[in-house]
Formats: sequence, structure tokens, C-alpha cells
Amino acid sequence: MKNSLAAILIIYSSIVFGQSYQLTVSNTTFTPLSGATPFEWPFAWDDEYSSIPFGFNFPAGETVYDSLVMSSNGWGITPDDVHEYNAYYVDLIAAGDETSASYKTDVVDGQNILKIEMLNAGFYEDVTGTARTSFQLWFYENGCWESHIGPSTIIDTTIIFETYPGPFIGYANYNTEQVLALVGPHQNPQILALDSIDFPSLADVPADGMVYRFCPDALSAKDNFEQQEILVYPNPAHNFIRISHQPLHPTVPEAWKILDLSGKMVLEGFADKCTFDIDIHTLQSGVYFFQLSTGKYHRLVKQ
Repeated sequence: MKNSLAAILIIYSSIVFGQSYQLTVSNTTFTPLSGATPFEWPFAWDDEYSSIPFGFNFPAGETVYDSLVMSSNGWGITPDDVHEYNAYYVDLIAAGDETSASYKTDVVDGQNILKIEMLNAGFYEDVTGTARTSFQLWFYENGCWESHIGPSTIIDTTIIFETYPGPFIGYANYNTEQVLALVGPHQNPQILALDSIDFPSLADVPADGMVYRFCPDALSAKDNFEQQEILVYPNPAHNFIRISHQPLHPTVPEAWKILDLSGKMVLEGFADKCTFDIDIHTLQSGVYFFQLSTGKYHRLVKQ
């Protein structure tokens, strides 16, 4: 995010999709992209799709991706049709010469960012032909993504968004059929996690300059970073797991624990060998984290 950030408004956290996400809501100046590559859509585009490169490996769940399929309706989805990111989901159309759609990959503070932009897009349901909106969708190589809201001209939301008061901004996982959506007033939204592919919306139209940033929290980031240093198998598991790791001090037992998604400890013990077994048959089915006292984490699925 740019250093010109005006104000951090609020931070929320929600457990969903087997990991915890953190939402940061802020406000800054919306700046159109310069030197971006236009999408190869027709002049009067409607319901268009394009595959675009990230320019880096973008992590989502257990997979990394080098490209994204972008829809003209304000969302992008991974090529395997699993992870969908919605910056401003509504039925959009080109509105003549003033409308543009483009993308570019920038490097900011040593990190690659794919930036996708729609400027002065029209709305399919707008009978007046005068409503417009602008927004950007940013993807960071650390797995975070952002919706940047630009200026809009919307008079009647019941026409533009049909039965909804605003656009859908959030994330959908089509493997698990779950949705993480923003609901409530645009300046102070709440995260709503749904166990179905349903798309609730904000309670109003987001204002120019709003930025909604979605990031895996420290626990998830730590898990992704450290998981190669611990082997947990089988995973998913039923009755037991086998842990293989390289202890910091081979002659000193190392404490371990298993946490549920709320961070509550459900099992604990000591490891006095490089490889050892843990009985997990008493755990309920779900997602957990195995943690060593050295701070190493690994994600665990109990079936």
C-alpha cells in the first residue's frame, strides 16, 4: 500500500477457509494507473474474460499461481476456477471512449504487485446510461490482495445493483463453496463468512478512496513460511500423525502443541526424538495447527 495512506479506519479478523484472514479498511487518494497494458476487449465490451500474468508466483491456499482470469464484471479467478477475488462485483459494460480496462505489475518496497484497473465503467442495468464507476484490484506476492475504490456516479442503487444496496466485495472458494464478504456500511464493514456460494453486498456504495485489504494473519503466514521445515503425515489424518523435524537441540526435549482455528490448545506434549507419533483420534474433524516451541508451525487436517 502507498505511503500516502490517509488513515487506518479499522481492522477485523475472520476464521474461514482453514486459515485466518485480516481485513484492513483505509482511505487514500485513488490514482489511475500509468503505463498499463490495455485488456484486449472489444470497444463495446460486455461479459469479457482475459487471462493475464501476475508477473510473479501468487500464493492462494496450498497452491501458487502465475496467472489470473479477469472478468469485466469486477472479479478475477485463478485458472483452476477455485479462488475468486471480487473488487467490485456487479454487471459492468463499456461506456464508450471514456471507459478503459488495463493492468500492470509494479515493484513497491521490494514486493511485486499486480494492479488491475477499470476506469469509468458503465452498468448493464443502468437505463439512463449515465452511471459510472472506477476501481482497482491489487495482488501482492505475499498473498494479500486489495480492492481500491475510485470515483463513481450512481443515482439509483436499486437500478444499478438490482435487489442489493451495493456491490459485492470479497472472496469465494469454489472447492469448499464458501464466501468471505464485506457487509454493512462501506466505511465500517464487517466480514461475513458463509458456507455457501452466496454473494451478499455492502449496505451502500463505497466512497472514492476506500481501500479494503485482505491478508492472511500472522499465524497463517508463519505456517506457510515454516511448513517445509516440519513433516506431518498422513495429512489429512484420521487417528494419528507422524511428526518428522530437525530439533534445535537434539538432546533437549522440545514442547509441542496442537491449536484449533481459534488458537485454543487442544493437545500438547514433548518431543524427544526427530520422528514421533501423536494420537489425534479424540479431535473433531477440522483444520488445526501443529506448533513446536521453537515457533515452527504446520497446518493439519483431521478427517
